[in-house]
Amino acid sequence: HLEQLGRLRAGALPPVAPLTERERMRRPAYEDGEAELQLQGHGFGVPGARVLVRFLPDFPRLRAICVPYQALGSEGAEIIAEGAARAGLDLEFLMLSRNDVGGAAAARIGEMFPRLDEYHLRMNDGGTC
Repeated sequence: HLEQLGRLRAGALPPVAPLTERERMRRPAYEDGEAELQLQGHGFGVPGARVLVRFLPDFPRLRAICVPYQALGSEGAEIIAEGAARAGLDLEFLMLSRNDVGGAAAARIGEMFPRLDEYHLRMNDGGTC
């Protein structure tokens, strides 16, 4: 890693290859002002979900929420999805995987965001959308 860091600082790394079609489908390019929220592996649970949704209306151009490994359970996952829907977010990606989300909650979340397919709406611990 130190060698790569040195080459990066020297401007000697090769250019980054363009995204493949699969990569573009996975994470669409965001326009100026659009954003993505990444909170991974902190285990903030339902209390953290309740805090998080208070801030969602402040970010109307938020396009992706990625909160895996947060110990949300079905309740916390639904709190985040309902908060995003109430805030009017046009989500392109919602990752709630590894949070023990049950099938009924996954189905309700899928109804809230019907344009997201199974790849873009990730819940794989007991429910799928």
